[in-house]
Amino acid sequence: MPSRREHVRLSREYLSDLSLGIGFQTKLDEHAGTLGGPLHRGVDHTWGRMNRLAELYGPVGYAEILIHLAADYGLIEKK
Repeated sequence: MPSRREHVRLSREYLSDLSLGIGFQTKLDEHAGTLGGPLHRGVDHTWGRMNRLAELYGPVGYAEILIHLAADYGLIEKK
C-alpha cells in the first residue's frame, strides 16, 4: 500500500496543479493510523464515503479518489 507521500506524488503526476494535495489524501485515509494498514479501507473507502467526498470536492475530488484507490489496489505503479 502506498504511503501518503506516494499518494500525493501520484495525484500531482496525474492532476498537476489541480491536485488537492496532502489534506485530501489525509482525509481519504482518515482512519489508517488507528486501524492500521489495509483495515482502514473498510471504513475510509466505502462507496458511501467516497460518494460524499466526491460531492464535496467535485470532479477533481472524484479524480483524486480514483487515483488513490487505483494506487491502493496496485492498478497504477509506484515509481
